[in-house]
Amino acid sequence: MLKNLFMAGVAGLLSFQAAAAVTLSDTAPDTYVVKKGDTLWDISALYLEKPWNWPALWKQNPDIKNPHLIYPGDTLSLVWHNGEPQLVKTNAGNSLTPLQALGKALMTPYLESDALISQAELALAPKVMGSPDGRQYFTGREAVYIDTELSLPEWEVYRPVSGFNRELGEHTASVSSLKHIASAKVVAAGDGRAKVKLSNISREVKANDILLPKLMSEEDKVFYPKPASEGIDGRMIGHLYGSRYVGIRQVVVIDRGEEDGLSAGHTLAINEQGAAVSSAKGNFDYSDEKDAESLPGWQIGTLMVVKPYSHFSLAVVMEAEKPLSGDLPISSPK
Repeated sequence: MLKNLFMAGVAGLLSFQAAAAVTLSDTAPDTYVVKKGDTLWDISALYLEKPWNWPALWKQNPDIKNPHLIYPGDTLSLVWHNGEPQLVKTNAGNSLTPLQALGKALMTPYLESDALISQAELALAPKVMGSPDGRQYFTGREAVYIDTELSLPEWEVYRPVSGFNRELGEHTASVSSLKHIASAKVVAAGDGRAKVKLSNISREVKANDILLPKLMSEEDKVFYPKPASEGIDGRMIGHLYGSRYVGIRQVVVIDRGEEDGLSAGHTLAINEQGAAVSSAKGNFDYSDEKDAESLPGWQIGTLMVVKPYSHFSLAVVMEAEKPLSGDLPISSPK
């Protein structure tokens, strides 16, 4: 697993530290030397039964420069303060590249290749018109024309894949998932159009594919695992794959976002919904009637938000007891 930038700090997160109950895992060592290829989630899972409670365990060392970052070669020590476990950095290594939550090989597809876009943004996005020779599909050999003059020199080409909806009272929020298929460089612009040269093509480009600027900077990729605030209840409403089920380290779409208080790094429980039974006392039976009573559900996995939007988010499945369908309840972790 490749290393990449990741902030392990908890500055400004005292509320999380106070609220989270820290339960050490049976594997928690007294000391640990961070290795190249480690991720923050790996280390958190090594020490905690609930890895999303990392901010409650990690304590900054004021004697260490940039104490909110963890690097390969650092020595971490488990100490106790007022009866509570704390993890501190007692020796700094020589590496210049700090850890990331999931590792570059896992994060790159989620942060750079997958995206959501609102219907309004989709309607306004620059779109592929075609090529002068009338080709249906474009592979990079030919110049391709775009339906607007592009202001930036470099763009990314995406294809809308699936649509997702969320009811917000009398309003319905809608987004489409996007798959990255190519990069584009502007070679000429004028008369309301732009001519681009394609590169990094993962599949053939065609008319009506859309262009967007690079979606995320390196700074946008800096986050750490933390529990979502109490009271968040929503659903995992789909994924970006053609299969029926998804598993660990795959990306899913959830119907909660920034307007619900979510940001990158927030973790949520994935739940199995309890069966419904008829409520006639002495004559209980499983039922799909509207007035049936639902039995309690239970947690079957954990996900981490990696890219939040206003009313939706892309998240990565971090833990799963079994293959997950595309429609499951999610909630704040307990």
